[in-house]
Amino acid sequence: MTTDSRRVYPRRTRGRTRAATVIAACALLAVPVMGAASPAGAAVTVTPTSPPANNHSVIVFPERDFIHGDGYAKGSLLLVQDFRGGVQVGVANNVPVVDDPKTPAYDGLFDLNHLGTPCWEGVTPDILPGDVIRVTESNGAGAADETPVADVTLISPVAPSGANLVMHGRASDGAGHQLPVGSLEARVVANQQIFHSTKARTLRASSLVRPPDGSLAYDSPTALTWTATWTGLDQFDINMALANESRALWLGRAVGAATTLGSPVEGTLFEWGLAGGPGAGCFAPLARNGLSNATPGVVNAATGDLVLTGVSRDATAVSVSLSDAAGHSITPMTTTPAPATGSQVWSVTVPAAARAALADGTLTASATVTGLAVTGAAVTTSSLTIQQDTVAPAAPLLSLPSGSYVGAQLVSVTGSADTSTLRYQIGASAVPDPTPTSPAVPGQIDVTSSQSLKVVAFDAAGNASPVTAATYTISPPAAPAPVAVGGVVPGAAPPAAVNPAAVAPAAAGTTVTAATRASAPRILAAKAGKPGGRLTATASWRAPLSTGGSRITGYRLIAQRMGAKGTVARTTSSRIESTARSATLRLVAGTYRFRVVAVNAVGTSAMSSRSNAVRSR
Repeated sequence: MTTDSRRVYPRRTRGRTRAATVIAACALLAVPVMGAASPAGAAVTVTPTSPPANNHSVIVFPERDFIHGDGYAKGSLLLVQDFRGGVQVGVANNVPVVDDPKTPAYDGLFDLNHLGTPCWEGVTPDILPGDVIRVTESNGAGAADETPVADVTLISPVAPSGANLVMHGRASDGAGHQLPVGSLEARVVANQQIFHSTKARTLRASSLVRPPDGSLAYDSPTALTWTATWTGLDQFDINMALANESRALWLGRAVGAATTLGSPVEGTLFEWGLAGGPGAGCFAPLARNGLSNATPGVVNAATGDLVLTGVSRDATAVSVSLSDAAGHSITPMTTTPAPATGSQVWSVTVPAAARAALADGTLTASATVTGLAVTGAAVTTSSLTIQQDTVAPAAPLLSLPSGSYVGAQLVSVTGSADTSTLRYQIGASAVPDPTPTSPAVPGQIDVTSSQSLKVVAFDAAGNASPVTAATYTISPPAAPAPVAVGGVVPGAAPPAAVNPAAVAPAAAGTTVTAATRASAPRILAAKAGKPGGRLTATASWRAPLSTGGSRITGYRLIAQRMGAKGTVARTTSSRIESTARSATLRLVAGTYRFRVVAVNAVGTSAMSSRSNAVRSR
């Protein structure tokens, strides 16, 4: 994981050397800011915002509950606090200011809740938009710097869009208004390598187009969503961007002056996919002051009651609401946390009947915590999202219907688009229905004797499809009729009065054998389909070296869709005519490997080895 802090922010020199292009000073978020230090949970006096001054810099990483700053006096101690709605929810005393020996230009810096740095005390606050971070010199006795935590997030990480890269995000002042576009930046941070286009470990996009970096603009004059775009990148940069880390950044202003894009005085940096809580080497538990867990985490058709749990501090009551994406909600549930003061853990139960009234999709649970410390006022808390899916996938399809067959058979199983896993049971009789712990369907199921087969599809939420069942009666291949050699049937008495001179001898080296299954074909290189149109991929093969004494009547081409861990997630089987040596299949998006079998009058051959992996295109 990349640390996007002092390595990403070029250090300002004393007096602030300004770049030719600057970002205009942007208004701070309209959020209350608190005054003097107080114990966690105690009320404080609301005072005007005091943005960092004296060349100080304070950057907040809310997704990791991590604070970084620089420009402070080396060797001094700092008091760092997190305030929310008039209440201190996190504190760290005696945070030392140090120099970075590896990067002398970064002097007077501090980190909090990061690898090898001081930790939050008592609890680790879950830093949220609207919080105010206060850094006070002389461990609380000196001047204070305050910065709001901006409501800037990513909706999706960097992604391809034609020949370009795009990133989508959201930025709001907390009151339904846009943040100044000049205060926003989107970036991709590489872990080790350097981008060709920027000769750096970052790709940045802002409202100020700075080739070869990208541009950033709101999606409409009133939208709170924005899009960042990078153009003209080579394939190396595109591939590296997709494999690395996406960020969204709000850059604050200097006191009474403009600041360069690379030299923020204050900022909030949202990191896609990272989790909060105590950093490495820190152990103060995460205090969300709100919801922290849902049981179960994913709701399906079989789910009963939903239990929501959370934490609070010095709270007298908690009210929890649950709503769907369409805005429908259930009656809020209330509870009284225990103990009466200090750290508290609580839970509420959402009855299955009430939850079932909400639409499938993302459910959002939110909590209102009423605390003693704020004289009955409601404290803003974090929310929790739960995925609800109560629609089962369609029954899977079998490539071979029930029936009587000669010789062993291979059966392919195909699930619907929402299938996550396929499970099966096979046996001679009384086969149970598959469960989530039954064997996963391999590339193909080999039916070697008379057996019953049952298959069930499960989606990502755990919903089970109807059972697909088949019964196969397998007969061994008929023994071939004896073949006369030189007019004599092997094993039979020679006919009377045979004239040896009239018997044509078998050709030298001739061996007479019964027909068998063909040998496996040889798979060749697979290729992605042509750009544009439907998603396809093409597989090629060579005919088997041996037909088994019976002509090849066709082939079966098996497309195996590969999962994230290299396992087979789904298979598709197609019948191909005997003269073909390649086939192009229409497929859903994904990565595929191919296998092929030959078919003759006796049955199917063994499968070929797997082809190389290709993506449908």
